[in-house]
Amino acid sequence: MTPDGLKKRVVEEFNCNGLLRCLDVETSAFRELPRFFEASHLAMRLVLHDIAALAAATSVAAEIKRDLEQKGVELEYEIRPQ
Repeated sequence: MTPDGLKKRVVEEFNCNGLLRCLDVETSAFRELPRFFEASHLAMRLVLHDIAALAAATSVAAEIKRDLEQKGVELEYEIRPQ
């Protein structure tokens, strides 16, 4: 998984959950961190336009994290409402 792949996945998941309008894709950040124990390690900072979407966005991010962990990819994330 690459940072661009992660960004694409986040946009797809937010779109499927009706949250895409709340996500500031341009301000959000997706990057690769140094590898630990041979595992890919990614980080994302999601920026939301609407604080009311925080709980749903956290749920989506946690689901992506669990899915990636099953594939051997570590994910750190934070969510910031504007």
